[in-house]
Amino acid sequence: MKIMLANVAIAKENDDFAVNHLSKIWKENFNLVRRPDTEIFSKFSDWGIIGMEGFFYPAIDLLNSQAVLQSCLSAEKEGFDGILITCFGDPMLDQIRSLVNIPVISIGEASLYMAAIMAKKFGLVVISEANIHETWHKVNILGLKDFCAGIQATPEPPQKQPEGLIHASETIDSFITAGKPLINQGAEILIPCCGLMSPALRIAPGCENSQPHGLTQIDQVPIMDVLSVSLQLLESMIILKKSGSPWISRRGIYRTPPQSALESGKMVLNDNRQKFWTLRLT
Repeated sequence: MKIMLANVAIAKENDDFAVNHLSKIWKENFNLVRRPDTEIFSKFSDWGIIGMEGFFYPAIDLLNSQAVLQSCLSAEKEGFDGILITCFGDPMLDQIRSLVNIPVISIGEASLYMAAIMAKKFGLVVISEANIHETWHKVNILGLKDFCAGIQATPEPPQKQPEGLIHASETIDSFITAGKPLINQGAEILIPCCGLMSPALRIAPGCENSQPHGLTQIDQVPIMDVLSVSLQLLESMIILKKSGSPWISRRGIYRTPPQSALESGKMVLNDNRQKFWTLRLT
């Protein structure tokens, strides 16, 4: 099966960080669990919101979410069997599901629902104080308020998250600092709420001596492997679809717009300012 990663971060084609650090660590993380026949490609936009600060403000974040939607519209025509959105905020998830006819999973929704299966109380570690209200809102929308022991931000500045994919020591220390109070509040599992932070913990680049198997628990409380959980769920959904079993409901919010509705939005849907490039991971 062929899977597309839809990314919120912009990157110029063959960007050094995207090619040599981000994709390298993602590949290593996905390879822990992916099926032998699964091919993974990462799709980037070279036009959009620059840096990380805008992601913490809903109005600016929404502008970048449109790039995620644009990247997904052609996925089926490009031969992809499924889409994995790599941002915990699940940008445009419902809208994208309504517009494409292949399974779409996003790491935030997938992780939260899986945590409710793995434990009765989860704790969420976010990358900024600015994420806390938004994340509580997401927990409430998904109907998981009673499962949430609390939300803590790491002391590491959010702008330093990418550095964790090069050397994870500070990311690990910051996560432990944020995670321990959540354990004291009753968390039975911890979720790193970021597509950069989670693989930095799981793979722990630069920390091979102190964390040879990655950081997978604190005081016997497990830390969710967000990317692996999401990939496994997407692979399962693709298998369901290929088998002919139901995999989505088109009755309600995921109903497909008629052609007339699509025509009314084609000026925006076909925004030619968006330029994308794709990098093969596996």
